Amino acid sequence: MSAYSLDLREKIVESVNKGVSKAETARRFGVHRATVKRYCKQLDERRTLQLRGEGERSDGLSDATTSLTQSKKI
Repeated sequence: MSAYSLDLREKIVESVNKGVSKAETARRFGVHRATVKRYCKQLDERRTLQLRGEGERSDGLSDATTSLTQSKKI
């Protein structure tokens, strides 16, 4: 199964932020309620809805950010 598009994930979270319940948001967008909860939690914790992937570490920092901060420790 492939991931939902970033655009859809943003619309889902925006719906919840506008006051629509998570259950109703799930029905409107045709996703599971747990998916809605996960996207809201992800935005709160990681400040992004983008998938973990190329250029991002598991701690949420990008490889570029890490290399910049390490080079300044000289």
